[in-house]
Amino acid sequence: MANAIEIIETWNSDYVAELFIEPAIDTEQGLFAGGYTVDALVNKSKTFYVNSELKYITKKKDTCGFTPYGTSDLTEVTLSTQPMAINLEQCASEFFDTVFKRSLKKGTGVYDLEGTVIMDAVVTNAQRAIKNDAFTLAWFGDTSLASTAFLSPIDGWFKKFENDADVNKYSIGSTGDFALEALRTISDAVETSIIEQDDSSVYLVSRSVYQNLLKTYEALGTDVGLTRLNDGHDLMFRGVPVIKQNIWDKAISDLSLSNSKRIFYGPLANLMVGTDIANPGNDAMLFLDHLEEKTYFKANFDLGVQYTFGSKIAYARG
Repeated sequence: MANAIEIIETWNSDYVAELFIEPAIDTEQGLFAGGYTVDALVNKSKTFYVNSELKYITKKKDTCGFTPYGTSDLTEVTLSTQPMAINLEQCASEFFDTVFKRSLKKGTGVYDLEGTVIMDAVVTNAQRAIKNDAFTLAWFGDTSLASTAFLSPIDGWFKKFENDADVNKYSIGSTGDFALEALRTISDAVETSIIEQDDSSVYLVSRSVYQNLLKTYEALGTDVGLTRLNDGHDLMFRGVPVIKQNIWDKAISDLSLSNSKRIFYGPLANLMVGTDIANPGNDAMLFLDHLEEKTYFKANFDLGVQYTFGSKIAYARG
């Protein structure tokens, strides 16, 4: 197995530790903070009972008697998880011929990287990667993609949307103001009750959709819109926040996925995440194997996703 950090150049001058880790996308503090429903007590699977809305049950009373009228459906939704593992190793000899040798311990302890700036970089990188990986799997996981091993452990929300007839699905064009047109289509569907409305709903969009909408707003040149853009605020569409998801674009590019333009509409609380630990990686084990003379980083957690009401979700792609 390869080292968590491998030397690809030879440094012979001083270095700055703060620049040791490449900047990367990092989800918010905690796993899926910011509105998602996270259940950190899922033991393999958990079943939720969902009761549909009871409506239009009030009728005119003409005479004596009792006539029952009205019904709602009681169904179940199962949130299943799969075990995940992160296993990294690092050998100190990777740094023997570099300026980082000064960071290593001396004598027999030279192979023990715990407490060194090198292992601090590995741990920081790993904990950030765990959060990003979990977020990517939650959206793009697809058990049918055997050729893409990283995505195959679970079915993510996008895969579940495609397979659910209750989810409202739309296409995104490729020319002109395609972002504005897609958002209009979804918004019009909301206003005509095709999609069940929720005041907490948001638009999550890929970067290409966000940039196209931004250019459209700039071209329209309305005073309120330009002021909002100049002040650096998130975009809005008909009063609903439009939030750019850079990590979607990174996953689509890195993993060669189709449909680079994507939009999710709905309340984030409708999206459920199942795990057995709220912050995977915080309980990771870091240890030295004295026989192998390597330092190991090991973390485990369960992960799975689901949602409660498909009728509250719109999904567009193109």
